[in-house]
Amino acid sequence: MDSRRYLGQAGMEAAVLPSRAAYLIASGSVAGFRTAVTQASSRWGGMTEPIVEAQASGLSPLHEQTVRVAKVEALVNIDADFQAAKKIAQGLGLPIVDLAVIRKSDVAFTCSLAEVVQYTDPAYPPIAASPTGALWHLAAAGCVEPHRLLEHVRVSKQEDEFGRYQLNEDSRIHSTLAQFGEYPSTPARHIPTVLWVIEDEGFTDSIDFWNTRALRPAHMIEMPMLLLPGADTVKHWLDFPKQVARLLKSRPREFAVDVALVSRSASPDQLLKFASALGLEPTEEEPRDGACMPASPARTAPFTFRTDLDPTAWVTIERHYGVPTSFDVQVFAGGPSTLRFVQPVQFNGRAGALVRFWGEPLLGLPARPSIARLVHPGAQWRDGRLQLAFLPMSHQLAVQMTFPLLPQATEQLLDDVTTGHQLSSAGRLGTALAERADSFALLEPGVYEAAIALTTPRSKELLRRLKERRADGDPDADLAELAATWGGAGLSAAICPPTSCRMSGWRTGRRHWSGCARWAGPSAGWRASAPRAPAGRSFRSPRPAVPRSAPGAAPCPPTSPAAR
Repeated sequence: MDSRRYLGQAGMEAAVLPSRAAYLIASGSVAGFRTAVTQASSRWGGMTEPIVEAQASGLSPLHEQTVRVAKVEALVNIDADFQAAKKIAQGLGLPIVDLAVIRKSDVAFTCSLAEVVQYTDPAYPPIAASPTGALWHLAAAGCVEPHRLLEHVRVSKQEDEFGRYQLNEDSRIHSTLAQFGEYPSTPARHIPTVLWVIEDEGFTDSIDFWNTRALRPAHMIEMPMLLLPGADTVKHWLDFPKQVARLLKSRPREFAVDVALVSRSASPDQLLKFASALGLEPTEEEPRDGACMPASPARTAPFTFRTDLDPTAWVTIERHYGVPTSFDVQVFAGGPSTLRFVQPVQFNGRAGALVRFWGEPLLGLPARPSIARLVHPGAQWRDGRLQLAFLPMSHQLAVQMTFPLLPQATEQLLDDVTTGHQLSSAGRLGTALAERADSFALLEPGVYEAAIALTTPRSKELLRRLKERRADGDPDADLAELAATWGGAGLSAAICPPTSCRMSGWRTGRRHWSGCARWAGPSAGWRASAPRAPAGRSFRSPRPAVPRSAPGAAPCPPTSPAAR
């Protein structure tokens, strides 16, 4: 016999995404950068995986911000110092994975590009760099290992192709965004085109360009990004200025300026020379973004540029990763509910992926690990959603989840933080009344007024009255008598002086239940009081009692166990 209780139908949503990583390399490590690019170029969603430098002091503020905004699942250590990498991972609250076991770790739930790319014209495959090519080639187009040359990709050695193919985002690294999604879906904001200029080897330019592009939303903004060599190289590329002008002309008029020139290695004069080679004109116009539905008429020459704009602010925006879908579920209490839906990503073969769930049955549940395990043994909270990993990933999913009611969730949370707990006498009485009585009786005339009349005055008012009596010079006996008249015989007010108690979240004058001192009258002074449970509950706490102190002493001194 089915012991479950049917609660009704509810709407839920799910998003499918790859398990993504951030790569840790040693500071200034060119070899580490090449290895990280090679790994990212072979993974679904690899263009959104940052590469950051691990220093002895940790990550730079910019790189730490990059990892946090990217919302990756783990850090992959390429060639950074192990202790430094471990410390960085602890600070970010992420697991650390060695490169040798990347396919057996938290970031293994993804797939190769062959499983997600729907179609590639064999006559015009995307280009990629060789793992030993120029750094800017790898950063701009990604790279491919020799044993993967059977895939639809062409390794190019012609420098101008790495510039031209970026205009159409037709490269190996851009292919990693096939069926990669973000939500919520909003009309795309239009941002100035970013031309990133690199001089000499350009390690800093390569890694900064890579990370800025990794944070660029795939659908929420339209911001073309190109990594290009200096004017001395670009001026020899036949018709390249016309191709750039064609890109700029195709964009709507809702934003300004046309181009943001960015570089970590080029001097101001070199940037001006580069702009002149492409026919761009300087401007002092204030930058702005915009969105238009439908798009406005195209832009016209002359096209303007500025060299003092930082694109980082344009890409560090909040977003959720994944391709979303919605479905209905029949919800039961006291047992599992089955979630059945067709997931939105079309895989060509064996692939792994993550699925994040949210919706009505999960509303109000605390985002704690123990609560996630109540719902599903393999679940965890990620980005405010309940996440499950699948390998292999099926086209149609059927997942069983047990949705706890709030009383069950409360029991679990209390189990997490106490050695034992049970209903107090008042709690048992209240529970029995709640189960037997019709709650609509509380709406009857006069019930509310009667409840207010029987309610004990709040501790804030008691504190105000006690302060007034103290200011008037009333003796301690009168203060104790006042407290007793508010709460009944034998009541001792557990009220902390303004700066003496550091209980979690309770403000001055409120009673707390994590253990404090109480005023027991002028003859006894302050005494330890047992920890107080929330209304309707009591629990056994392993905390030691607070030692007796003289009258007027701080009830919870910073060094006492109760203050901790």
